[in-house]
Amino acid sequence: MVEKKKNGKSISSSKERNEQHYGEYLLKNKEKLIKKRKKKRLKNKLMLLFVLLVAIGIYISLKQEIFNLNSITVSGNKIVKTDEIKMLANVRIGDNIFMLKDKEIKGNILINGYIKSVTIKRKFPDEIILSVEERNAFYYEKIGDVFYILDKECYVLESKSNINSLNLLEVKGLDFEGMVIGEKLKQEDIRKESFLSELEGLVKINTSGHEIVEVDLSDMNNINLNIGKFNIRLGSEENLKEKLNKAINIYLEKDLENLSGYIEVGFEGNPVIYINETNEETNEESTEKKENDTN
Repeated sequence: MVEKKKNGKSISSSKERNEQHYGEYLLKNKEKLIKKRKKKRLKNKLMLLFVLLVAIGIYISLKQEIFNLNSITVSGNKIVKTDEIKMLANVRIGDNIFMLKDKEIKGNILINGYIKSVTIKRKFPDEIILSVEERNAFYYEKIGDVFYILDKECYVLESKSNINSLNLLEVKGLDFEGMVIGEKLKQEDIRKESFLSELEGLVKINTSGHEIVEVDLSDMNNINLNIGKFNIRLGSEENLKEKLNKAINIYLEKDLENLSGYIEVGFEGNPVIYINETNEETNEESTEKKENDTN
C-alpha cells in the first residue's frame, strides 16, 4: 500500500512539473503565438475570398452570350424524325448551355415509344448533341379496331388504325391490361417476352423465302405459328430453333406452299404432317384441268 502511494505522488508531481513548464512556454512565446494565430486566420480569409471570386467569375462567364445555345444536333434516329425529337426535347435556341437539365430533356424525348435511350453531349461553346437509340417495330396485335405496334421486348410503340404500309408479324395472346403507349406490357408469363425476342432473331436470319405471318402465344405449352396457310404446332418454347428449322424444311420438301394443314413438331420423334382433304381435291381438279387443256 505504501509503494502505491509513493508511485501516485510521483505521477502527480510529474504532471505538475509538465503543466508548469507549458505555462512558462506560453508566457515566453505569447507574442509569437498570437502572430502565428493571426497569420492563420488571414490565410483562411484570403482562401475564402479567392474561392468566392472564382465562383462569381464562373457564374458571370456562364451568363455570357457565347454560351447561349445556337445549334441542336440529333443523331442515331432512323424512324423518329429529327424535328419531332427536337420538339420533344423542349430546348430553345438561345438557352444557356449550362442551364439545360439533362434529366428533364431525356424524360421529354422518351415519351415517344420508339426511343429506347437518349445521350446528351455539350459541344462548347453553343451546341448540344442528342444521340438516340430507337426500338424496332416487329410485331403487332389487333385489339378491336386498333393495331398496337410492339418491339421484341413487348414495348408498345404506338397504336394505329391500319398497318398497310408496315411489314410486321402478327402476335396473339399478349396481355394488354393497363397498357400505356411507350411502356412495356406487364405479362403474367415472362416466357412470352423471351420467346418473342428469340423468334425475332430467327426470323431475321430466315433464308427460306417463306415468312411467318402469325404467332399465337395464348398457351405457352401449345404455341402455334403460321407459314402461309400452314399451321406449325411447336408445343412449348423449348428448342425453338430446332423445331422451326425442322418445320420449314418439311414445308419446303413437301412443297406445301399452296396447301393448308398443319405440321406438329412439339414432341420428340417424327413430326406429324396433316394436309386438308380439300387441298388434295383442289390439286386433283387442277391436274385434270391441265391435262384437258393440253389435249
